[in-house]
Amino acid sequence: MAEYGLARPFTAVIGTDGTIYEAGLGRDRSPVGIDAQREAELQSQISDMQSVLDEYYNKLVQLGEIVPVKSAEQIASEQAAAQAEINRELLEAIKDMKAELSSLKASENNESSKYSTECRLEHREEQRGEDSEVHKPSGSGRKTGNRQGSKPATGSVKQ
Repeated sequence: MAEYGLARPFTAVIGTDGTIYEAGLGRDRSPVGIDAQREAELQSQISDMQSVLDEYYNKLVQLGEIVPVKSAEQIASEQAAAQAEINRELLEAIKDMKAELSSLKASENNESSKYSTECRLEHREEQRGEDSEVHKPSGSGRKTGNRQGSKPATGSVKQ
């Protein structure tokens, strides 16, 4: 009432139904409230109607016609459960990726080792091939000398 300034006194009357009316001039009366007995009756009617509504609501939920409204706690717990599931899936994916990475590293090491071994074997074979060509005996069946079939040159080289 402080918002509206000072309260002004007024005259009121209680009707036969328990409604309080502001007594005004003439026949115009504005309802301003109810008495305690009428309030108790209305509260009883409201609770009766609320119980009937609850029965209908529960029946509709059981029949699957409506989905009940979730409380904040239910929503929070569902979100926490969903987040836990996502975290579990991410952890599994990370584990799988680590295992695959380890497998790839191991196969890379094996390939590298295999490649290194192959390179060494090829190098040895090349060396053996070069050594055998260098150390071949002169009677190996290859012709030496000039191509025209003349005798090989003999003599000393003058300096």
